[in-house]
Amino acid sequence: MTAAVQTVAKAKIGAAHVTWNGTDLGGCDAVKVKIGSAGYAELTFSQWGKTVLNMISQGRIVEVEFPMKETNIDNLAKVFTNISVAGTTAKKAVITHGVGTSMLADAKVLVIYRLADPATDISGTDDTYTFTYATPIGDVEESYDLENYTVYPIRFRIFPDAATVANGYGYRGAVTSA
Repeated sequence: MTAAVQTVAKAKIGAAHVTWNGTDLGGCDAVKVKIGSAGYAELTFSQWGKTVLNMISQGRIVEVEFPMKETNIDNLAKVFTNISVAGTTAKKAVITHGVGTSMLADAKVLVIYRLADPATDISGTDDTYTFTYATPIGDVEESYDLENYTVYPIRFRIFPDAATVANGYGYRGAVTSA
């Protein structure tokens, strides 16, 4: 039996409004929802040589990626578990190592409201993604846009909802609670 690896496909949903754990992360112009395979185990039979008779999925990988514009340094600390804010008037972000941090323990509800037009309100409940267990992962990088905002690319790993297996990783459609 050999294992084949499949890459994760990206699905751009465009301009959206994002909340995580009830914290409004604001609007962003390039949200990507990535749904892919964690790999496949190829089943072969010795008398058939290397002919693959079946493939068994080894799991799913679901990630959400978007650029967060920092309009408030407190939002940065709310998104990343190992970042805190020091100071009251001259605030600064204090970043700790995070070794041994449980990513699942820090997972919260991530809601993405897709916008038909970034200048208008939410386009409708059919364009809403809700992920029950989402946790931010990856490195913190800074860049600046034309409006002088600090931009942080944020990537969330989505974990399956073990309590309600029917929902799996999350769902797209009307939001009942967020």
